[in-house]
Formats: sequence, structure tokens, C-alpha cells
Amino acid sequence: MQITIKTIAWLLTALIITIGTPLHSEAQDYGFGVKTGFLTVTQTGNFIFSDGDINVDLDSGYMAGYTFGVFTRLTIDNNLRLLTELNYSRFGAAYDGSFVFQNQQIFTKSVTGIRYLQVPVMVEWYTDPPDLGPYRYQKPYWSWIVKGGLYAGYRVDAVFSGTNTARILGVDFESDFSNNVTDSYKAFDAGLTIGGGLEYGLTRKYGFETRFVMGVLNVGNEMNTRNMGLVFAFYFVM
Repeated sequence: MQITIKTIAWLLTALIITIGTPLHSEAQDYGFGVKTGFLTVTQTGNFIFSDGDINVDLDSGYMAGYTFGVFTRLTIDNNLRLLTELNYSRFGAAYDGSFVFQNQQIFTKSVTGIRYLQVPVMVEWYTDPPDLGPYRYQKPYWSWIVKGGLYAGYRVDAVFSGTNTARILGVDFESDFSNNVTDSYKAFDAGLTIGGGLEYGLTRKYGFETRFVMGVLNVGNEMNTRNMGLVFAFYFVM
């Protein structure tokens, strides 16, 4: 993965937004955590790729991705928090189809993995613990959470890889490939995210969440495509 000066500058800006803003908050109103999870993602529209005699036009299917990062959350009102994250995530799509190369039909099972640095900013609504009388909030409790907001992302790189098979003159051929297609995708992405989850704890908390992510920008240079998918993540609030 090639990290450019532009990427580093964007990352530093995101870190300032993510970590620096809430430092003057009261401890009980501020939380910092880490998260990791997996994604089921795809892209709208077809995957189009041209390189010499190769002209590929494939329908997009779902593939597995991943995400990990850090986050802060700041209480802004009763049962409302502002959540800001910095994540490293793999989006993209899977393909199972065919194309023609030098008058031969090639069958491919492949994926495009696009890695992003993302900064989601969301508002969370969470439930209070049950009434515990004079010992209210003094023991761990379960809390339901609903959240929604926006995200912005910077494309780090993109790789088109998989396995091609063909039958030529009665002989079966199979070959693996991996092509850097970073230039096929625009540098920036943005969209909407909404979801919810469940967490348990008192000052330190563990949680699980599910989100739906939908890009609103066309991220392709030679194709009209947007990112979308489901995120399943585990997190820990320190």
C-alpha cells in the first residue's frame, strides 16, 4: 500500500476531528474506543475495465470486506451522543461472469477490493439503565442504541484480482491474476449510514452493532458506480 503525502495530511486532519475535539469534556460525557468487524458489500452498476486487448464488463455481486478503527463519542443531550470515527475499511464487489480476450471466451471469478480511510459522523440515541434506586448506574447494564449520519472516505488503493478459466482447443486453462486498478476509482467517497446495536457495561462497555452504508457519490472514473453494504462490528469503550 502506497501512502502519499496527501493521504497522511488527510489522516492527520481526520485524527484532529476524531480525537481532539472532545478533550475538554467532562469524563462522564466522553468516551473513546476501538472497533473491528466485517462487511457484506457490493457496488451499483457494472465493473468496467480495459487494458490492451482486454475489455471487461461484469455484473457486480456481494463480497466480504473488513473494517477496523477508533472512535470517540460525546454526550450532547439526554440520551443523545455525537459519534465520530476513523476507520480503515475494504469495500468493493465480486464478479462471476465472462469476457472475450483475443477471440477467446474467458470465465472469471474475481473481486475488486477498494480500501478507504473513512470518517463517519453520527448521532446516537441510547436507552437509560433501569431505575436502580440509590444505586443507580452503579453496576453494568444493557443499553440499546440507534444511530445515523454521514461518512466521508479517501480511497487508498484498489485491486482487481481473481481466477480466470478458459477452454482452448480442448484444453482447460486456469490462471490467477491481480491488477492495480486504483486509477479506475475516484479519490473521494461520501454517503449515508444508519444502524443500531446493543452494548453492556458501566464505564467500560462492550458492544455489537449493524449498519447499512450507502454511497451517494459516483466513485468510478470510467463507470457509474457507488459503494453500498452492511457492516457488522464489535467495539470496546475504554
